Parts: sequence; structure tokens; C-alpha cells
Amino acid sequence: MSDHNKTGFEDIQKQLDLFEPLIETFNAAICCFNPQGQILTANQFFIKLFGDDTEWKEKNISNFLMDKTGSTEDIPGKIKDGNIIENEIKILTQTGKTTFLRSIYGPLRLDQHLIGGYAVYIDTTKSREQETRIRERDNRLRALVNVTKDGIAIINQNHKVLEANKQFCEMLGYNPEEAISLHTWDWEAIYTEEQIRKAYADLSHVNHIIETRHRRKDGSCFDVEVSMTGTVVDGQNVVITVCRDISERKETEKALKQSEAKFRSFVENASDLIFTLSNSGLITYVSPNITRLTGYARDEIEGKPLLDFLHSDDHDTYQLFIEKAFKKKTVESPIEYRIHNKKGKYTWNALNGNIDLTNKDEPVFIGISRNIDERKKYEEKLHYLSQHDQLTGLYNRNPFEYEMSQLEENPEYPLSFLSCDLNNLKKINDTYGHPQGDELLKATALLLKESLREQDLVARLGGDEFAVILKKADEKTCSEIIERINKSIAKYNKESILSENIQLAIGAYTVYDNNTTLKEAFKIADDKMYIDKARVKQTYT
Repeated sequence: MSDHNKTGFEDIQKQLDLFEPLIETFNAAICCFNPQGQILTANQFFIKLFGDDTEWKEKNISNFLMDKTGSTEDIPGKIKDGNIIENEIKILTQTGKTTFLRSIYGPLRLDQHLIGGYAVYIDTTKSREQETRIRERDNRLRALVNVTKDGIAIINQNHKVLEANKQFCEMLGYNPEEAISLHTWDWEAIYTEEQIRKAYADLSHVNHIIETRHRRKDGSCFDVEVSMTGTVVDGQNVVITVCRDISERKETEKALKQSEAKFRSFVENASDLIFTLSNSGLITYVSPNITRLTGYARDEIEGKPLLDFLHSDDHDTYQLFIEKAFKKKTVESPIEYRIHNKKGKYTWNALNGNIDLTNKDEPVFIGISRNIDERKKYEEKLHYLSQHDQLTGLYNRNPFEYEMSQLEENPEYPLSFLSCDLNNLKKINDTYGHPQGDELLKATALLLKESLREQDLVARLGGDEFAVILKKADEKTCSEIIERINKSIAKYNKESILSENIQLAIGAYTVYDNNTTLKEAFKIADDKMYIDKARVKQTYT
């Protein structure tokens, strides 16, 4: 993807992120394209209809449309001034099936600037087929109207059918001869004969539309919209009723309500907190799961600044985030912050969201706050592992070298260095196994740590090597520390039940000024350690 297309894609994607769940569940193929017309993104219905992105990715919408339908319409050119284009097209799907589509094209804008356009394709094949069948039936109608999909009947003041078209008969399941013997209450499923007679005592003045249910000959019922117009024909009051089957619409409304209920349930029961903020930072809405997640009731949260519930160290980060979001009308990247529950315990959360500009005079921030405590713990664990030797728990080489670099810039003279080496580790591992060698390493690490001062640093550089940095330690202090280490080792060896003793070679060097670099100083200590290593071996031989 070119840089230009990538920018267009990012601009469009930012506008779509908030509405992604609705777009993906909407029963229509949707794609978005940049101002030049190159298709950048599409939902699953689009992919199902037109194929995977190799079929359409970065193709010009007009050329793509021409390939599919033969149309030469310049879509980007027509929508750039804000025009909405609607028409009907016919395509061959991936399976070779002819499909009719209602197409809608319009512009996408960000801060009044055109960033691209959208295309919506709604499959009208089934409705077209249904319309064709209705048209064929309507052509054969012998009564009242030549073309209609509604049932039409003329009813007299006694509420008896005088005439009915074919569609009216078919809706109820009667033949024309049976239909003209019916009274309104024979098919009306909600209102009784008494209610009908009372409500429609004078049919000539009836003029309204109602929704009710009709009962078929077989006893089944369906939803209808009935338009009634009263008049006088040949001196008698009659009403012309136009009955429209709205079962499909009712099913659609039911499905929409169910979808809305699912979305509401998602918002109210999600593990993430969903809330809205005014421009002044006040919480105007918070999802009901706030009680389950924090212990607060909604009325304890709404109407208050979110800042009141954040850790003081996170105030600046949060305020900058919100100010930028309202200023730029978008969110560039999420932030992490700590929010306290009703018991005062803080939890880490990641905050993301977007600005709703439905009311431009009063924009609203829609936020999603997700608990990331577990991720934070994992990150802390990773950080610890990257800085520590797993066997001994001492620092590893990374923090040792970092401390050396820091002391090079800001030395705390005098500085003393110890280079330590555990003798015969390989022999112990080969003779008694690695577990005993590991025990000696852990014991050595503990003895070193206990013998040092709080400001000193000890690290395991690898294998049998240890290094110690003694801050503000002259040669005398350094010697005292080495003596403590040796006494601790001697005591340990005397009390240990292990097959081998700790034999630790130690080299030391103290530097008082920058005439010797710290790296050179440690190298001198390391050289002295090797001299001591030979002495220790000879002692224990």
C-alpha cells in the first residue's frame, strides 16, 4: 500500500473503529475508498459478495464497478461535492449467480475535509423476485385495481364484504366466492364484533390507518396495516380498506429490537467499562458493570470528573490525553492509568475511545477502559527476568553494565570492585551433578549479598563469575568487606552438609579518580582474582 493510500486508510479507519461492530453486522456490503477512488477497506459481506481483497484491494471504485456492471460512472467525481448517489445495478457473483443490488455512494469527511467515500450495496434480488411475482398476479386482477400488492376490499355498513381483489382473498386463504360472504370479525383477530360495530357505527366518516392482526381461513394470524377510507356509494355507507401484510416489517423490527437488546446487553455486561465524558471532563454516562468492577453505583460516578477517581501520578497524562482528543476530534493512541475502586484499591487500565460529533456544539468523548492488571504483572515479571539471574536472584550482567556506565558519568569515589569466581564448579557438576553445583552457586550468591552494604551492587555475570561494585569504599573498607565474605564462607563450609565446600577466589581494586577508567579498574580486579584463584586451588589441594 502506498504512503498516500496508507494515510487515507488510517483516516478512514479512525472513523470506522467506533462503528465497526454495527458495520460488520449490518446486512449489506460496505467498502470505503480514498478521494482518488481506490478501495481501502471492506466488511465481511462485501468480501462474501465480491471475493477476497485480491479482487478489489486498491482498485478504483469506478473501474471496479465497470468491470462488474459495465457502468462508466465517475463515482469519486460525483460525490466530492457532497452528493449521494443511489441506483440499481446487476452483477454476477463469485458463484455465477445474477444478483441485483441497490447501490449507495457518498462522501466521508474528517474535520470538513474529504478523506474518501463509501459504497453500500444492498441485495435486492429476493425483493425484486417477490415484486415480479406480485406484478404477474396483479396483471390478472379483475377487480378494483389493475396493479397492487395489497389486499383491497369494499365493506358495507353491516361490515360485510361487497367486493375484494384477488390479493385480499389470497392473504386470507379464501376464494373470491367465499370472500364476499365474510364479515370483518371473521378475519379480524384482535377486535370483537361488538367492538367493531361500536367503533365503526358510521363508516362514511372513517379515515385512518391502524395496525392489527388478521386471521386466515386456516386459523393462522399475520400482522397487517389497514388503511380505511369511508365514503357513500349508491346511497349506502361503505369503507374502502387497503390491507398490507407487514409481517416482514414486523420481523425486521423484532430483529432490530433484538439487535439493540444484544448491543445494550454487551454495553451493560462487558468486562470493559464504557463511559462518556463532556468537554469539561464530567462523566455523563457509565455502563452498569461499574458496580461489579469497582463497587461504585452509577449515581456515585455520573456527574463527577473522571479525574477524581485516578491516581494522582496519572493526572497529567490523562488531562493531556482528553484535551488533545477534544481539540483534534480524534484519539491518536490509548493511555494507561490507575483508577481506584470503592475500597481505595488501584487497578491499571488502558483507556481508548473516540469523539462523537453528532452534536457539534457539544462533542462527547466515548471511552472504553480495560483492566490490564494481569498484563502489567506479566510486564513486571518480564522486566525482572531481564534484569536478574534466574538461579540466584542476583542482578545479571545488564544492570551491572548499566550501573558501570552511570558511574562513569557520575562516579562516587572512592570506588572498589570485586571480581569473584567459584572454583571447581565444572568438577562439582561433573562429579555430583548440576543440582549440587546450583546449590553452591545460590549459597555463594546469598553469602555475598549478606556481606555487602545496602548501597553496594552484586551481580552474577554468568557461570561461576560474580562481580561487586562498592560505592564510596576505599581500600580499607574494601578489605573489611572481603574479610566478612571470607568469614561467612568459612562458617558456611563448617556447617554445610554438601559434599563440596565453597572455594571463592576474590580479586579487588580501588580507584580514587578518573585517571583509571572503571572498566580498567574492574579488569585489574579480574586479573587479581585469577591470581587468588590459583592460591585458593593450592590451599584446598
